[in-house]
Amino acid sequence: MSETAAKRKANSCEGASRHPVARGGKPFPSYGLQLSGSSGENGARWPVSKLEAEGRTGCLITGPASSWLVLLRPDGTRSDREVRLQVPGPNPCRALVTDLTPGRWRAERVGAAGTFDVEVTAEAGAAWLEAEAGAWTLRR
Repeated sequence: MSETAAKRKANSCEGASRHPVARGGKPFPSYGLQLSGSSGENGARWPVSKLEAEGRTGCLITGPASSWLVLLRPDGTRSDREVRLQVPGPNPCRALVTDLTPGRWRAERVGAAGTFDVEVTAEAGAAWLEAEAGAWTLRR
């Protein structure tokens, strides 16, 4: 999505309460985090809550069948340090963890068998994973 299209989409949220997110002391020029709620396909409002996780901040959107989680570093710098997050239950969650160094990362659900690899590109600097409820660790 182009920056112009993203601006249009961000500015088209009628009645939305958008709050600028500062990263590295500088606010985003045209983007914000909608903290008042999110609408599903049927127009229902889904709660949005702030999330904190060991040096990262973000939000959690809780839908009826699944949740969406976004975590970023407040300073906007990329890091190769492991990320620990708690995925709330009972439904599955789609998680986006940003500000990661490029390369192969391993996602592991604490106390459960099996792990999977996530490739972080230099361009995106982000990992996308679909996770079940529980404690997760993302590490290089």
